[in-house]
Parts: sequence; C-alpha cells; structure tokens
Amino acid sequence: MFNMPNTRQNYEDSFLMGIDIGTSSAKGCIFDIRGKSIAEASAGYDIITPNPGWREQRAEWWLDAVVRISRDLIKKVNSREGRIMGVAITHQRLTFVPVDRNIEPIYNAILWNDVRCAHEVDYARKNIGEKEVFRKTGVSPGYWSIYKILWLKNNMPEIYEKAYKFVLVPDFICFKLTGKLVTTQSAAILTGALDVNNPNRWCTDIICSLGLSEDKFVDDIMPSGVVIGEVTAQASKLTGIPARTPVITAAGDQPCGSLGAGLTKVGQVAVNGGTSCTSEILCESLPSLDDPKAYYLEISPTGRYIAETTIPSGAADLMKWFRRNFGWKLISEAREKGEDVWTYIYQQAASSPPGSLGLMLVPYFNSSGPPYWDLNTGGVIIGLTTDTQVRHFIRAIMEGLAFEVKRHIRLLEKGSGVKIAELLMYGGSSRSDTWNQIFSDVCGIKVVTSKTPETTSLGAAICAAVGNRIYRSFDEAVKEMVHVRRIYTPNVAVNHLYEKLFEQCYLEIYERLRELILKLIKIARAHDEE
Repeated sequence: MFNMPNTRQNYEDSFLMGIDIGTSSAKGCIFDIRGKSIAEASAGYDIITPNPGWREQRAEWWLDAVVRISRDLIKKVNSREGRIMGVAITHQRLTFVPVDRNIEPIYNAILWNDVRCAHEVDYARKNIGEKEVFRKTGVSPGYWSIYKILWLKNNMPEIYEKAYKFVLVPDFICFKLTGKLVTTQSAAILTGALDVNNPNRWCTDIICSLGLSEDKFVDDIMPSGVVIGEVTAQASKLTGIPARTPVITAAGDQPCGSLGAGLTKVGQVAVNGGTSCTSEILCESLPSLDDPKAYYLEISPTGRYIAETTIPSGAADLMKWFRRNFGWKLISEAREKGEDVWTYIYQQAASSPPGSLGLMLVPYFNSSGPPYWDLNTGGVIIGLTTDTQVRHFIRAIMEGLAFEVKRHIRLLEKGSGVKIAELLMYGGSSRSDTWNQIFSDVCGIKVVTSKTPETTSLGAAICAAVGNRIYRSFDEAVKEMVHVRRIYTPNVAVNHLYEKLFEQCYLEIYERLRELILKLIKIARAHDEE
C-alpha cells in the first residue's frame, strides 16, 4: 500500500519522526532505525489561566508547533541520503478541544492539569460510585477529560451543544496531517470514558450516566503502531513532510516515554521526571480493579495494560516554580560562570546532606494523586529553620518527589502482586546524576537511564517503526532502539536513613495536615472570589 521495502537492509538509510506535543512545548526528533537521534527541534507555546485552577491552550498552537518542528527537522536531514518512513505523534494526555464538523476548534483546549471539575467529580462519586466507575473505565472519578466535558455542559452549554466532537491532541494533529479522524486506545483511556474491558469501544454506561452523548466522542478507536493514513499534499506543503508519508498511531506521552525508556518487562517501573511525575508498570492481563485509590490504568503501545500513578506537579513543574520564584541568584551565578542553569541548580542539591537538614516537602502543589486524589489541595514544606539554605531546599524538592514515588511503588506492587526491582528514569530529571542517585537511595532499587533523553519522542518513533513493519514486534524494536546510558545503585547507609524518614515522617505529614490544608484553601479561595 505504501510501497514498503521488504528487507531490513533496505531500511538502513531510512528515518522515523516522533513528535511529542507537551504541556508547554512540542519536541520533535528524527531517529534512524537503531534509535540514534539524527535531528531535534522544539517549539514553545503558552498556557492560558483565565481563573485559578483553569489551564487552557489554543489547539492551533499545537499545529503551528508541529509545522515549525517538521520544517526544521526536514531541513536538518535534507543533506543526508534516506527518507522519512513514518511519523507518529505522542502527546499530553487528557487534554481535549471541542471542534465543529470541519474539525476546527470552537473553544480553547482544556488541559490535563486543569482542575475546574471538582463538582462534577463529586457528582460522579455520589451518584455512580467510585468503585463502579473504576471497574468499568479503569480510572476512578478525577480530573479526566469526561468530567471537564461535563463541566462544559453544566457551565458553558452553548459550547457543549455546538461541539461536533471532543478530540484529543493526536486526534486533532493527525486529522490535519491525513484528513482522517481517529483516536487510540492509549489516548482514549484517560478520558475516563473508555470501556476498559473492551478498549475498542467507549463505556456507554458511564457516559450516559453522566448525561453526556457518546456521539460527541471520536468514532474510531485504534491500537498503537497502526497506519492511520498518509500525509496529504496540503499537509506536506504546510509541514515539509513528504506527501504520502505514513502517519502511524502512537500513544500518550507517558506510555511512549516509558516504552522509549525500555519498559517491556514485568518487575520494572518507569518514572517520568517531567511536568508531571508518573510511575508505570506493565501488567500481562487486566489488573485488579478493587481499589480505585491505588492507581489507574493506561494502555501500553504494546497493547498490554499499564497500572499508573501520578504526581501532577512533577520535577519540571516544581523546579520551574522554584527557579521562577527563588532562583534568580543561582541563575546569575550560573551565567557568570558560563554553566548551564539547570545543571548548576541541580548541583546545589549534591552539596546538601541527605535529609536536607530536616527540611521535607510533600509535592501536592497542583492537586494530589493516589491515594488521596484531592483536587483542591496544596503541597507542604515543613522543617524550615534559619539554617536552611537554598541547597537544602532544592534537595528537599528532589527527595519529596522520590518519597512520593516510593509510596506509589508500594501501591503498584500491592495491586499487581509483583515486586519492583528496577526503576527506569526518563524525562528532564534523568539527565541529573544527583537526581537519579536520590531516587535510587530513596526507593532502594537500581535506577537505569537511557542514552536518548527524549524517550517520549523515541517511543513514538518506535511505534512508527512497528507500524512500518521495520520490526516485527515492540519488544524487538525496543531491543534494537533503546540503549542504556548509566545504572545507579542505592547507597546502603543513605537508604537506611531515607527508610526512617519515609516511614516515621513522610507518610504521616499529609495525613495529619490534610483536613487543615483543604479547609485553608477553601476559605482563602472563597475570599479571593468575592
């Protein structure tokens, strides 16, 4: 159909394009079939915050970013012999945009970390039941797309009624590339509206119980690693990608990132050190759906189920918050010394003793994940003294995220019945030796990082490789395209300290302060809205 070569040798001079449309920027990479990055490009865009807790974007910004990235990438590989064999799009999950019949936006996209739907979530919990929703969809009521769609119906009924479809990020971009509107199992599951027992269809029971219309969801739900169609002549003119290049289904950013980090075995956990901090494990079959507070389900590009937890404010989010508000002196010092600012900031943590001189942070800065799932809550910084220095603060951020991941690993182990022995770190924090060693010391297991830091784009490229039949399976593709950079092992003495801090301090902090934090935020926000 696409005039594909028949032998592996014929692919040696071929390239694969993976584009990751993230929260604040899009990144694109071109890889060879061995997973080596040949060219990289990125493009940023804004986040609109009309009200506290709201996060929006213009879907047109994603397309503009894809156009800029594609043109840049194509220029960079034009001097090489070879051709682009396929394009795959990975993406910020949950984010959706209402569109008309021409698949043109009629309102801003509502982002994954938008938490305006607390009332709708409470409604689902009370009227359908948390366990019932979890059993049918693999996700308990939370900030998933379906509850924000319900918010639109309740608060902007004209937008809801006018919407032809509510489309996810890759649905929108792949339509612009191919003229075909489809979604994927991996993208669809975190809408909170997919039938987890049969991921080829929507969960009509839940959709109807919330008073929504199933026909407003995308009709075709496809697995990963499947050809959607070809880049049209019009899209080629816009992006520079050759016409008739196959566009292949990928998955959400975290499943693609964990695939690009090498997650193919039971007993591994892949942790993302990006804007959010997710932890994922593979399950050979549908895992237990008894405890809706322990984790939620995703679908790997390989087709296997993933049990996943999340910290909505992860490494990039918290470190950007720190840099923006408290990092001016470090930024100035790094620039004076001619050093990379982020590397310089991370180095400060290495000079702080483990335990950060008694400073501890709970990273619920933009809601909490399991086991609490509090949308309107806040983080905790405890143990500040006049001896606290900036280096202790930076290390406390890293340790706080590591402690929370350790909590999540326990939840994943309990639900799956599998002991986790290896942590695959990917995302921005994976570049920091200090960060990786802290995670190894806190969690008490080895941490593995890959040579390619852009594992999310690599995961998309792996999907393109499988879709093009360059490799017969995802396992084979990962074996050939993912390569280890470094392995970190826990320091026994430091791990012993962190075990004490985790058991005796960290696990108790939010439990003791939870009701007070929720009350504090409720009172303060009510006053601000008056």
